Amino acid sequence: MGERLIIRLASQPCQPISWLVFNDKDNEVMASGVLKNSDELTLITDQAANRVVDVLVPGEDVGYFEVALPKANRRQAIKAVPYMLEDELASPVESMHFVYAKALGDVQGVYVCQHQKMTSWLGQLAIANIKTKHFLIDYLTLPAPAENVVSVLQLDKNILLRHGVNQGQTVEKSWLPIVLNELPKEGTPTLEYVGLDEQLRNADYDWQEQSIILPMQQLALGSRKGGINLLCGQYAQKDKTQSNHWQVWRTAVVAGVVALMVYFVDIYLQAQQLEQQRAVVKQQIESIYRQLNPGVKRVRTGLVKKQMTTQLAALGSSNQRDDMLAMLVTLNDAFKQVPTLKPLTIKYDNKRQEIRLQADAKNYQEFDKFKQILSRQYSVTPGAINNDGNKVNGSLIIKATS
Repeated sequence: MGERLIIRLASQPCQPISWLVFNDKDNEVMASGVLKNSDELTLITDQAANRVVDVLVPGEDVGYFEVALPKANRRQAIKAVPYMLEDELASPVESMHFVYAKALGDVQGVYVCQHQKMTSWLGQLAIANIKTKHFLIDYLTLPAPAENVVSVLQLDKNILLRHGVNQGQTVEKSWLPIVLNELPKEGTPTLEYVGLDEQLRNADYDWQEQSIILPMQQLALGSRKGGINLLCGQYAQKDKTQSNHWQVWRTAVVAGVVALMVYFVDIYLQAQQLEQQRAVVKQQIESIYRQLNPGVKRVRTGLVKKQMTTQLAALGSSNQRDDMLAMLVTLNDAFKQVPTLKPLTIKYDNKRQEIRLQADAKNYQEFDKFKQILSRQYSVTPGAINNDGNKVNGSLIIKATS
């Protein structure tokens, strides 16, 4: 490795930002400093030139959770983790970015950060023309502690703590007594610290000072090992290069032609999408009708409702017929909203006034969305949901509420 620029961003753009240029070969600090706020990132743009840039983000903006997941079908099951944590999150699932640690047995670690924070940090760097492929959580750059040991580091007014392979936290220094009070009571933990003010070292704990180095130097040493990178998924950074030829020929005429082509392609794709959706809905209508009428040879989609109403006349009382028809209409609407969920069998129990549905979907989330739509009007009980290769097979019982 050569020289790296390590930048520790702040939670808010108006807060100080620490930086350091580190030579990994010689373990030497080449330059360091503190910026008043994100507007001053332009002052270190030259430091980022021709160097790898590792960006640390404050742990106070990254939540950590653990969920139990079976080892079997973990890749499929992990897609449901955001919805498993929904009640524990302060913001909607859709507004959060999820990153997964390496599983420890049946325990899956999950880091959660708001999309707004991610875009804000990337925006601050973009304005300063600083490019990076790594967003590392600051407290995870501390040494991984042994059992009953906590790594502690003070960076200006912030305290970073790491007390496990995946676990840690970043807090304002006035919160340190509260954090220490929450540590396990059985056995006094050893606190290995770097750069911690003496008045913060409570006599009730066993404090052990580590080798005297700059706090940012410690973070630089820890960051070169990599680890959890928040710039993954939709935030993964790719090399964006443009050829000199394109720069020369990118004229107003070319831009106009491209814009016109994009316009017509967009119209064509929209038309294709609408036609595909119409075909899917038609297929679903026919599928539902054939499930209820196995012997039918031809289904006239436009007359399905009238045909079903006629057939229902022999199935029971007027109220029961109306209930069944209403359930089928609602079921059809749900299939329209989740077009990739395909019915396999549909059975109606007249005595229980319920529909038993067996269907295939791409993933667990589609079953959950389908269930939520139906739950607005009916009682929906999910049955066994199994992973079958590239799809998920499951059953639902839809029952009219009294």
